[in-house]
Amino acid sequence: MTLPALPPNKEWLTAAEAAAEGLPGLPSTKRSVNRLITDAGVKTRKRDGRGGGREFHWSDLPREARDEYLKRHAAPAAGTALTLLAPKARESVKYTHADARLLIVKAAGDFIARYNHPKGEGLALFSGFYNGRQLPQLAEVLPEWVYRIAPGVAPHQLRAWESKIRHGGHGALVDRRGRPPGTTIFEKNPQLRAATLMIATAQTTWSAMQIQKALEDDWNYTVALRTLQLFLRNFRKDERAAYAVMNYPDQARSHFRPAFGRRDEDVTFINARWELDATVADAMCLVGNSLKRCSITGVIDVFTRRAVLLVSDKPRAAATQALFRKAILAWGLPAKIKTDNGKEFTARDVERLCADLGIEIEFSRPFHPDEKPFIERFFGTLNHGFFPLVPHYVGSNVAERKAIENRASFEHRFGDNARMVIETPYTPEQLQARLDAWLRDVYEQAPHEGLKNGTSPWQKADAFQDAVVRLQDERALDRLLFDAPGASGIRNVGKRGIRIDSRLYIAGALGEHMGRRVHVRLDPHDLGYISVYSADRSTFLCVAECVEITGGDRQRIAIAAVKSYDTRRRQIVADNQAVQKVHPLAGFLDRMLGEAANDGAPPLDALSDASREAMRVANPRRLIEAQRAADALDEFRGPAKPNAPTAAQSANADAIIAEIDARNAAPAPRMTQCDGYERPDFNTPMGFWRWAQEHLAAGNALDAQDADYFADLAKNRTFQLKLAAARSEPIAAEA
Repeated sequence: MTLPALPPNKEWLTAAEAAAEGLPGLPSTKRSVNRLITDAGVKTRKRDGRGGGREFHWSDLPREARDEYLKRHAAPAAGTALTLLAPKARESVKYTHADARLLIVKAAGDFIARYNHPKGEGLALFSGFYNGRQLPQLAEVLPEWVYRIAPGVAPHQLRAWESKIRHGGHGALVDRRGRPPGTTIFEKNPQLRAATLMIATAQTTWSAMQIQKALEDDWNYTVALRTLQLFLRNFRKDERAAYAVMNYPDQARSHFRPAFGRRDEDVTFINARWELDATVADAMCLVGNSLKRCSITGVIDVFTRRAVLLVSDKPRAAATQALFRKAILAWGLPAKIKTDNGKEFTARDVERLCADLGIEIEFSRPFHPDEKPFIERFFGTLNHGFFPLVPHYVGSNVAERKAIENRASFEHRFGDNARMVIETPYTPEQLQARLDAWLRDVYEQAPHEGLKNGTSPWQKADAFQDAVVRLQDERALDRLLFDAPGASGIRNVGKRGIRIDSRLYIAGALGEHMGRRVHVRLDPHDLGYISVYSADRSTFLCVAECVEITGGDRQRIAIAAVKSYDTRRRQIVADNQAVQKVHPLAGFLDRMLGEAANDGAPPLDALSDASREAMRVANPRRLIEAQRAADALDEFRGPAKPNAPTAAQSANADAIIAEIDARNAAPAPRMTQCDGYERPDFNTPMGFWRWAQEHLAAGNALDAQDADYFADLAKNRTFQLKLAAARSEPIAAEA
């Protein structure tokens, strides 16, 4: 009997070769195959030839993939084909031993049947040939890993294994040696187990000897060192999820939290849901003459897995709005977005933009990245697929960064030119251009594991036939994106226009909105114009311009604004007059008093005594309570007993009254010495004006200073209005 023989170049496979085979039960990408090999602990060897790398033996493939691989590449020899039971990728060492024993028993049975030996003699001959590696065609019958696991066998072992298979199947070949389950000291004493795990978790750097000492001193538990070492080793190996929960909570959530469902089952069309997030890239960008750590804000369309990235100095609401603009122009409008509760996503500007565009926004719970897994997974792809190619890459995590730093020589790490962080040689614009190219030419063209049949994001989007909601006018989107800085975009329309920073914006249509509060939107890339909306942002009013930037005709705009204002003023006056005709205010007081006199109420002197008493009782409660307090105070003091004052008391009272009268007497006015006369020192212009008129009417002249002041008051429009109001006289209109 012989086994299928494989060509020499098919015995060992790289991850890329295994992925290219498209075997059932095996991932279709190199990265996923590498992850499977690492998780399963499959042994690999260094690959010879150009390019290097690692490769594994074909027998370590999963069973279904291994059988298909044999069908494709094996050339069956004469005789009965034997199916090898290679170690399963995720099974324990004990089951690997059982597979080897099963294979040896089958080979022994085929050997006896082929050479027609009696069973006892055949088992003895087979054992001899096996132990000496002299079995005919042994290399084809048994792979090398079987010989490594079972280097020698005896006839009685073969009989025992055969009996176990006959009565218990393959599982009966598992090695049952060792302490029976449930009999160790840690299994018998749950408190000891909990204390040991608590210490090992709190002090991750402690050795088993130090943990043993702590158990003895603080917990009065005596445990053999070797027993403790075996317990800790087996716990880390057999309880990987529990160990990760205790020591690495984030890793436990990422690797062991059940993910049996799919978070994209409700996503059935393009732009049904976007996920947004921001991460700080481990790359330093050149901004001006200094280096800055740049953040990368990203959005992913869950249906197609397409992504858009934006490089900025730090994640803020403005960067999020710019990312929105970039994604909307490329893909269309989303129905819903999912993001975390970071300040850049909960800003009023972002929520207002989503409301204006009719986009539903949903926030994930704090510290729950699993609620937006697609953007988190994409950032993982970005960290492992793009950034390692960037010069001076510093690693995607602390361990990787440390390994990269350790590759540098002592001189470079601690020399005079040592730096804490390795910078990238790109500006933010250069990094953005490379990210866009990587997304377009690499990421969107590669098969995606989350899409059916290994479809790429570009193919998924190209195959979608239904309509996609898109904006008709890019300028409309721009006007929605950017509010004027400060005060949430609210400004007042003043006499000089709308002020933003040091710039004034004017428009003819603003004349009818003078004095109103408006909402202003400003594109930071075009400071010459602003869009003006009503304060509630529901109505567009006009576009205003800064003529210093645009070079517009200020005189023409001013004339149009005055006309617009006059039109509104005349309309207000006309509306007021129309209302006055229907409801005149003249004579309102007389009409009100007449209606009150005719409402049937008798005059007060016609009321009876009982009615007057009822009116007094009906006074407000606070007044009634105050009267009660006064009555009680009078009762407490008793009846007043007036006494005649003495002569000394009368004199003292007269002195006090005289002092009060002197204090209340009007003080003598302060006087100001002028050229040729003396006049009072006035506190208000009105007093000076009246004195000056009387002074001039008497035929007297004013000195130069008073004459100039009098002339200024005569030309002051505001003062003349106040003077006319005080005299109830109309003032002539200005020429």
